[in-house]
Amino acid sequence: MKEKVTGWVSVLTSGDPGRIAVAKSLLEASGIPFFAKGDDAAPVLAAWNRSAALTELQVALRDRARAQKALATLFQGR
Repeated sequence: MKEKVTGWVSVLTSGDPGRIAVAKSLLEASGIPFFAKGDDAAPVLAAWNRSAALTELQVALRDRARAQKALATLFQGR
């Protein structure tokens, strides 16, 4: 039986589809389940309102530290 997730936290918010794709790949490679809030609407909204086209990657609260470590390479050089 799967463990129920009780809380989700945001680990990345971006309007850059490339950055989101890389972040998803890093989380998947680390075995961290995630939810991409706004991902389905982003391509449609981007043409209309860029600020509304943000995708927010969320992970279970218990996975936050592992996710931040997995995504650390995205934040190097900023």
